[in-house]
Amino acid sequence: MSLSADWTKSLGNLQKSDSVKKSYLNGMLAEQSYGIYEVKHLKSTKNVKELYKNNESKLYWFEEDGNLNQNISNMIESIRLSENEGLNQNRYHLDEIEFLFKKMSNSMLFDDRDYNLASTKMDILLSDAFFTLVKDLTQSQIDYTSFKNILYKIHDEEDIDYRWEAKPQKVDYFKLLQELMIDGDFVAGIYANASENVIYNNLKNAYLRYKSVQEQGGFQKIKSGKNLKVGSVSSRVIELRQRLNQSGDLGSFDETNNKFDNKLKIALKKFQKRVGIWPSGILNSTTQKELNIPIKKRLKMIKLNLERSRWEGSDLSYVRFIINIPEFKMRFMDGNKLLLDSRVIVGKKKNPTPIFKSYMTYIVLNPTWSVPNSIVAKELLEKIQDDPYYLEDRNYKIYDGWNRKRKMVDSFDIDWFDYDKESKIPFNIVKDPGSSNPLGNVKFMFPNNYAVYMHDTPTKNLFKKSVRAYSHGCIRLHNPQKLLKFVSKDYLESSYESIKLKLDSGENYSISLNKKIPVYVRYYTAYVDENGGVVFSKDIYGYDKIHYKLLQKNK
Repeated sequence: MSLSADWTKSLGNLQKSDSVKKSYLNGMLAEQSYGIYEVKHLKSTKNVKELYKNNESKLYWFEEDGNLNQNISNMIESIRLSENEGLNQNRYHLDEIEFLFKKMSNSMLFDDRDYNLASTKMDILLSDAFFTLVKDLTQSQIDYTSFKNILYKIHDEEDIDYRWEAKPQKVDYFKLLQELMIDGDFVAGIYANASENVIYNNLKNAYLRYKSVQEQGGFQKIKSGKNLKVGSVSSRVIELRQRLNQSGDLGSFDETNNKFDNKLKIALKKFQKRVGIWPSGILNSTTQKELNIPIKKRLKMIKLNLERSRWEGSDLSYVRFIINIPEFKMRFMDGNKLLLDSRVIVGKKKNPTPIFKSYMTYIVLNPTWSVPNSIVAKELLEKIQDDPYYLEDRNYKIYDGWNRKRKMVDSFDIDWFDYDKESKIPFNIVKDPGSSNPLGNVKFMFPNNYAVYMHDTPTKNLFKKSVRAYSHGCIRLHNPQKLLKFVSKDYLESSYESIKLKLDSGENYSISLNKKIPVYVRYYTAYVDENGGVVFSKDIYGYDKIHYKLLQKNK
């Protein structure tokens, strides 16, 4: 045997040693290149390195003899299914993994060294894909800590107090991986960890519907022209029917009917309501513009809100109040069934309504209004300084504190010029019940850290507007009497009639609920309503922009 043949034979034996295989693994984890075999752009580097450290630098997905394992196929299938969750397969190295899998399955590798390097690279990519996919399914691709840091920065720079409470799921990735490897139902096991809540499931189904329309060529475009209404005859009517059918606003239709009928008007009004346009049932330029928004943009919005809905986890109560801020709407839901809804007014951009969860526990009839210190300092103080009678003329009372033993103070005994907009003013300014009280006749209390609640309002004219961001953070109700009657039926010991008597008396009363009701204050610019339609809303607080940037950064 020649010297060259001896050397080649010894090299072959060397490739079967554990030390060489471990060397390849550790080298690739350190981003060392072995010709065409290298590993870059891992998304879950820390977890991947910990996995192999715990596994003594051995491959995790292959059999001990180096052969392919069934769980490799299962993981590949799991990656492919990620598209159905609004995720991008390429984020999980699908092309690279499938290429290597094909080469290994079809014996397309030249020698032991080639096989070792290919299996090492694929093993690392599979591990990274697993950790990243499970994290994305359970915690969202939007990094919550980074998001909170941005909100703190905005508060410091612009003095806007954005608050968003979320509790992304905590998952023991290593324990889960170990269980799935043994369990046998690997694919189902991964997706069983995805956020399971009504909002998420509805958005996911909407995403698949819109994706199907995209695959068939996208939305029918509506040509420009004169306004169309009931009785109009035009080829554009046929386009409108096609477009409304695609988005689920119109059922079966006659593709040759070019006359605008009442059925089409009802469908168009459904669409207009979903996108925040006054539901006139007339195709005008504003409605045409909304109809012609590309499906790609709509899918992008749905995917973004799918990410947010993952922060709900499985913690979304079946029976609940949900206030969707961008939609300016409150709903009382029983699963997917709507029991009550109302238009609402929410906080201005400078005084945003916080995103949080609480429980409604009591109701206040004929409430007093203790003016928040921020409003006293930033809005009332200058008016009081300009007019010493400002508070007295508007029936405000001033107290020296907030406890029960507080004492009334005369406005003229206070030197208001001792304070400015940055001051913490030590007086409790209170408006008694009455027609001029900003809280109206009733408020619905769900204790929280932000002093936010739902309440009546004397300024009913604002509910006619499509964009209703006018409050200092609280949620104003269009028809609080309707909600009071609804809540009294199942959640109060007293009858609505007896409550109405107390309300009409003008005196202040508090009434406890006999069981608490979950209240979710949320921010969904794409939300599936009780009819299965997707409601698209404007990004009034700018959260979409922040989240899109974080997603781009996390690609």
